[in-house]
Amino acid sequence: GARVVIASVRGGLLGLWVDLVEQVVRVPEASLEVVPGGLLLAKPVSRLGRLEGQLFALLELERLLGNDVVALPGGRGHGG
Repeated sequence: GARVVIASVRGGLLGLWVDLVEQVVRVPEASLEVVPGGLLLAKPVSRLGRLEGQLFALLELERLLGNDVVALPGGRGHGG
């Protein structure tokens, strides 16, 4: 079934309805690299990283969703 992922966006909380969450990982800052100039066309991609031999792209939700984001104020949820 569908899941809701809660994200912190613009100082508030945003719920994203997703079909599947395969894995949640914490990525050390040292594992992230600046996006090469040629890839800057992919605006939602803020950094590239490697973790356990896999390459991944870090997406910035604000860039991905643009001005259509409406987050609940507060930024504090249960359990965190």
